[in-house]
Amino acid sequence: MSAAPVSTGLGADRLRLSVAMCTYNGGVYLDEQLQSILNQSRPPDEVVISDDASTDRTIDIARKFAATANFPVRVSVNESNVGVTKNFERAIGLCQGDAIVLSDQDDCWYETRLSVLEQSLLSEPSVGLVFSDADLMDENSRLLGKRLWKTFGLSEARSKQSNSLLFRHNVVYGSTTAFRSEFRDIVLPIPDITTHDFWIAFILSVVSEIRALPVPLIKYRKHSAQQAGVLYYGFRESVEKAKQIGVKEYLREALQYAMARDRIQKYRSGRDLKDHIHLVDGKIRHMNMRAAIPASRWKRLPMILRQTVNGDYFRYSEGYKSIAKDLVA
Repeated sequence: MSAAPVSTGLGADRLRLSVAMCTYNGGVYLDEQLQSILNQSRPPDEVVISDDASTDRTIDIARKFAATANFPVRVSVNESNVGVTKNFERAIGLCQGDAIVLSDQDDCWYETRLSVLEQSLLSEPSVGLVFSDADLMDENSRLLGKRLWKTFGLSEARSKQSNSLLFRHNVVYGSTTAFRSEFRDIVLPIPDITTHDFWIAFILSVVSEIRALPVPLIKYRKHSAQQAGVLYYGFRESVEKAKQIGVKEYLREALQYAMARDRIQKYRSGRDLKDHIHLVDGKIRHMNMRAAIPASRWKRLPMILRQTVNGDYFRYSEGYKSIAKDLVA
């Protein structure tokens, strides 16, 4: 399914940039997002729109954009709905550029986004993926005065530790991401049990370097109709949500990392991946341990204590928060 990168003939100061956009019943916001791509100070070399069998006017909007844009735009429509992850997989597979810039249908890009992402990749050849912060806006395009990273506790200082943070939870939103297409064959296909943004970011954090850009390059829209997105939780809501996460989620997470390990082991590069594989194995063991915690609080104490002393709760989970949850849940 993957399209081979085209030979660009471009100099070392430029990359061929493909935008991979997924759409599904996004007619309300799609015009604004497409206009922001059209307004880029550094235009894309192509835009690939993969539509997931929309029933509103999304497809018409996409095709009208393709007919009028001053750069190549390809619109592909799925015969049936395949979901967000598989739809992104299809869009990525159709891209032909040196780097693939991911795009949601309902955000709005600042006009320097493509330029900044390109320069970041050009300046550091060892970096396979870059991602940025974002300003949050509401369904009426009003800025909320909040940043995306802050909603899940990612500061500029912590963003420099993105590789290790990805062993605990995802800190990379796909809509803020760009990655080199040379890594496409290792990230595709994307397993059904995971999300495209985590999968791509985690795989590339192991086989290459990733870089966090502590500047907002897009306005990320928060609205009730989005298929996935940022949710705000107060303390009480956070506690209740934590209680809902149990054995099934732990096992799903362990399987997700096991599949990532298997994919990484098939990759051939000049990097020594032994230490990374060791960490992945540790994450899998830790999540399986959490899934196997006995119902009796007394019987679970030795297991929790061992994982606390050896640092696994702090390396692979949320530290004291996860310890407290496993002690009392």
